[in-house]
Amino acid sequence: MVITYKTQEKIKYPAYILPYNTWVEKDGIVLLSGRILDDRNQPGNTLGARRVQTPLKNLHPIRRMVFDWVGIIKSEHRYFIDSNGMCFTYLKTMFATLKYVPIKEVIKKEKNCILKIAKAQFIVPRPPYYLLKYAGVLYHGDYPWALYSYSEFQLKTGRRKV
Repeated sequence: MVITYKTQEKIKYPAYILPYNTWVEKDGIVLLSGRILDDRNQPGNTLGARRVQTPLKNLHPIRRMVFDWVGIIKSEHRYFIDSNGMCFTYLKTMFATLKYVPIKEVIKKEKNCILKIAKAQFIVPRPPYYLLKYAGVLYHGDYPWALYSYSEFQLKTGRRKV
C-alpha cells in the first residue's frame, strides 16, 4: 500500500522501519526475505501482541520506530509496518515551506503541553528545552501545518518534501 501526506491518517503509530519492500503475505503470515514480520493467525490487535504469541521462531528483527508522521517525513527510509501490521510505502509527493518562528508561550498541562506560536498552537508531549526559542513549522500554503523541529536561533526559511 502506498501512503502519502493525504492518506497518512490510516497509519497506526508507532510505525517500524523496514529495510526494503519485498514483503509477502502467505496464509496469514507476513514475510520479509523469508523471515516473519507478522503472524496474523494469532489473536491480538497489534503487531507486537501477535509477534509475542507466535510459535514460529524465525522472526525478522524490527528495531527502529517512528512515533508520528513527522518522524516518517524526517526518515530517509520509505518502507514501514505500522502497529496494526499494515505494510506500506511512504511516498513524498509535495514540497512544504519550513519557517522558523518564535515560540510565544508554552502552557504545561497534566499529560502534555501547548506550544503557542504566531497564528497557531501545537500539542506536544513535553515542553522544549528552555534554550530553544524557535519552532520549525511546516506550512501548507500560508497555513501552519506541522511542528517539524526546534532551534536556538532563527534559521533560514527552506523547503521539505512531504
